Amino acid sequence: MPPRAIPSTLVIDPDGNIAARVIGPTTYGQLTGLLDPVVVEFDLGDPEERVRISELEGYGEGAESTDDAEPGDDAEASEEAADEDAPGGDGD
Repeated sequence: MPPRAIPSTLVIDPDGNIAARVIGPTTYGQLTGLLDPVVVEFDLGDPEERVRISELEGYGEGAESTDDAEPGDDAEASEEAADEDAPGGDGD
């Protein structure tokens, strides 16, 4: 693997051999296309019966909502903490 080949993806089979390699970015579709022959060859199941990531519960949902927070709340809290730590601040 060339040292400048970032990002790179290697598919390693159960025997430890490199079954496929992608130099550069890859997509989910490309990756599953590389994995399917390995799955079939090593009798790891039927690729058609595999659960797709888009079917998983919670896939694509964002982080917990912080609707209660006002814009700038985090910045104000950080400034207050910095003021308390400064010489002559309330934290002395």
